[in-house]
Amino acid sequence: MVFYNDASGIDPRFAKMAVSQANRYLIEKMGMSVIDFDQIEKNKKDQLDAYQAETRGSIDIIQYLAQKFNADVYLEIDLKANVTGTIGAYNAAAQGNIKIYDTSTATLLGSLAFMSPAAFSPSSADSAVANAITASVWQAMPKVMDQSKALMAASLTRGIRYELIVQNTPDAKAVAQFQKALARKVREVEQLSYSPNESRFAVYAFMNKAKVQEAVYAAAESSILPDMYLVYMRGKSLTFNSGL
Repeated sequence: MVFYNDASGIDPRFAKMAVSQANRYLIEKMGMSVIDFDQIEKNKKDQLDAYQAETRGSIDIIQYLAQKFNADVYLEIDLKANVTGTIGAYNAAAQGNIKIYDTSTATLLGSLAFMSPAAFSPSSADSAVANAITASVWQAMPKVMDQSKALMAASLTRGIRYELIVQNTPDAKAVAQFQKALARKVREVEQLSYSPNESRFAVYAFMNKAKVQEAVYAAAESSILPDMYLVYMRGKSLTFNSGL
C-alpha cells in the first residue's frame, strides 16, 4: 500500500500523482497488487471512528489502514516541488524521500532520499511539476525496493514476526507458563511488556497466521489458560483474551 505524508503540505493533486507513479512501478516492474489511492482516502475518512476506538492513537492511521487492507508493507512518500520560469518555459524540481514499513510492526524496511532530474514544460507550471514528480518517483522506486528486500531477508532469518497481545493477564505465573509453552511450538517468543491488563509478545515463526493461531491455542491448553480466545486479528497482529 502506498500513501503520502499529510504533513508535507503538497497539493493533493500532486500527492495522488506521486502515489500513482509508485503504484505503477510496483504493478509493471514488480508484478505486485496494490491498494488504490482513492480507496485509501475514502477509508481514511470512513474508518476514523473505528481507528480511534480500536487503537486510541497507539499506531498511525496509515499503518492501521494497511493492516485493514492486509497489505504486507506500506510506503510513505514525502515530497515537495517548486517551479520557476515564465510563460512558455517552465522548469520544476521535486525532492523528498520514500520510506517503506512493515505493516504489523511499523519497522522501517527502507528509506531513500530523492531529487528529480531537470523537468521542463512549455505549457504550464503544473505540467512541469508533474514531470518532475513522476520522473523522481519512478527513479527512486527500484532503489528503495532493493533496500527493503535486503532488510527483509535479514529480518526473516528468525522467521516471520507476529505481534501477540493477550488481554486480561492478572496472573503473571500463568503468563510465564504460556510463554514457555508457546516457545516450544514456534521459533522464538519475546515478551515485550506485562501488566495485569495485557501482555505483549513478539512471536517469530516460519508459519502462516492460521498456524500461529493454532499454536497459541495449543500453548494455552497445555499451560493453565485453557479458556483463551481470539478477540481479533489485523495484519500480523493477533489479539487474544486470556479467559481468566
